[in-house]
This record gives sequence, structure tokens and C-alpha cells, in this order.
Amino acid sequence: MKSLLHVEDAETMIRAVELMLKTQPINYSYVYNGKQALELLKKESYDLILLDIDMPIMDGLTFLKEYTTKGSNTLIMVCSARHDLSSIHEAIRLGAADYIMKPFTDDILFMKLKQLGIL
Repeated sequence: MKSLLHVEDAETMIRAVELMLKTQPINYSYVYNGKQALELLKKESYDLILLDIDMPIMDGLTFLKEYTTKGSNTLIMVCSARHDLSSIHEAIRLGAADYIMKPFTDDILFMKLKQLGIL
């Protein structure tokens, strides 16, 4: 079974993704910022990280700068409500495999997860 770590500060978004994935063969975990994700990733590994860009404490771009230098094979999909192409391009440059714009439906999420080989 594949595993997904959701790095997101909005509780409503965490619950929405949790509900979307409830029927899928995916182990779902979440943390509220990039710093918590870095700490968790020292102990656990995941097939995919669904990463918000705008978060307190450590944002998604800072997380990517810290995490991708560690040579992990975990795929990262950036998730953002920002329609700022420069942030998306920066995330891809820093190692993100894909991106998804908020808000999204389960159909869009599942399509992206299939494209990345998670579903």
C-alpha cells in the first residue's frame, strides 16, 4: 500500500483530502508545516508528499530547499491556492514532481495520483 504525507496548515483542507482518500488504498498522514514534516521524515518514509506552499513556521518552498538536498526518492506534489506561476516554477525547480491547484475535487486528485503512480 502506498503512503501519502500531507503537509498543510488548514484543518479543513486536511479533512477534505482525508475524506477523498478514505476509499483509496493509501495510508494517509498529515502535519501542519514544513518543520514538522522534516522531523517526521527523519523517522518515516512516504511515497508522496502533498505539500502546501503557504504555511506558518516553514513554508513549502523552504521545505523543498531543505528536503530535496537530502537525496530522497519520495515524490512531491505542490498544492496551492496561489495562481502565481513563479512559485509553481520555483517548486518544480526545487524538485517537486507536479502541482495541484486549490480547490480541487477528488477526480482531479485521483488523476494526479494515477499520473504519479500512487494509485
